[in-house]
Amino acid sequence: MKVPVLLHGAPAFTLAVTSARSKLEARARRYTQSRESLVEYSLTQFFKEAERYRP
Repeated sequence: MKVPVLLHGAPAFTLAVTSARSKLEARARRYTQSRESLVEYSLTQFFKEAERYRP
């Protein structure tokens, strides 16, 4: 998202905002992937344990 700024140095400010946003998006993506991996691992462990007690 580009923020319109009517000040001297606007391109640098816009670049900084864009860079900060990219970092936040990358951080959110890593967090989501981490949580998905944790859920996947937990489900795998659950089904392995359930398999042990299957009649």
